Amino acid sequence: MLRIRLIAIDVDGTLIGSSKVPTERVKTAIRMAVDAGCEVVPATGRSRYTTRYLMEELGLSGPVILFGGAVVLHWGSGEVWHRVLIPVELAKKVVSVMRRYGMGSVVMADGIESDCVVAEKVLPPPDGYIERNIARLKWVDDLTQVMPFEPATIAAIVSEDLALSCIKQLESEFGEALSVAMSYSVAYSGWVVEVHHSDGSKGKALKIIAERLAIPREQVMAIGDNLNDIDMLQYAGLSVAMANSVEEVKRIAHEIVPSADEDGVAYAIHKFVLR
Repeated sequence: MLRIRLIAIDVDGTLIGSSKVPTERVKTAIRMAVDAGCEVVPATGRSRYTTRYLMEELGLSGPVILFGGAVVLHWGSGEVWHRVLIPVELAKKVVSVMRRYGMGSVVMADGIESDCVVAEKVLPPPDGYIERNIARLKWVDDLTQVMPFEPATIAAIVSEDLALSCIKQLESEFGEALSVAMSYSVAYSGWVVEVHHSDGSKGKALKIIAERLAIPREQVMAIGDNLNDIDMLQYAGLSVAMANSVEEVKRIAHEIVPSADEDGVAYAIHKFVLR
């Protein structure tokens, strides 16, 4: 196997577990990988705002995949390597579908010009989301009538069953016009339905980064645990699933490592990168 030069790591359920922060063992392994010449790229559905502490904790300053792949930002320089947003009229239709399932949607700005999140008064998001994002949360009466910008992400936090049902409906109504995924959020202790532009996926974002850095996919390792990680894992030359991954992810991965709570990322780095 060729030497791994690029490591893409999902955040919730992969890089961090139930403690909601990266452990010392994981942080040390990442620093060792960087010192060995690897580019380490967090890949998350989170925004620039909510990823800032993580980049600081890990001491990373290179590219990062945000909003599930809708944005690729070089953290150190601030240069945008990739950005695709959902057109306003399409975004309104997505919110309308989510509302049918009783889901309080939020729309997220791309984090470049603004970090704001907008919710609607007609069907607010869960209280926990409001409390965590109060500093940047703005309100409109009805997002199907007033969409303030082209969002990077439209999201809602719900139960797993409701998330699955809503995703099937979104895929049925919009097909390949959108990228639709779900993942478990450690931060919110719930399932998140994430809707992005059709070119906004972790796999497409990882391909952009690898090509920009002139790193062949055979020298790329991706680590993940959930459905929104699948195309990223499929792109990588070495795909690694966490022990806590959903079965669909385990089936397509080359390797399975211990869970997030057991520092599986550190295990993977030591076994496949620092060997």
